[in-house]
Amino acid sequence: MRILPVFAPLRLNAAMRGLLERVLPSAGFLSFLLYIVWTEWQAAPWPAAIGLTLAAGLTLFTRTGLIGATALGSVVYFACGLVWR
Repeated sequence: MRILPVFAPLRLNAAMRGLLERVLPSAGFLSFLLYIVWTEWQAAPWPAAIGLTLAAGLTLFTRTGLIGATALGSVVYFACGLVWR
């Protein structure tokens, strides 16, 4: 996503440049998020659903922060993975 302008310089006005600066990072993050959810769901559906839901809920609805929510979600994912083996 960020390599293309190096090889093919684009002449954009300020409005279009601002739009791309907002959309491209969001698109990259969304594709990375979908990749993580898809691969984890294939490996262990129930632990992934519980861990990812917990991490998303903590991130959105508490002040735990992204790192804390990820850490707690990972611990729950690992613990559920041990139970469902």
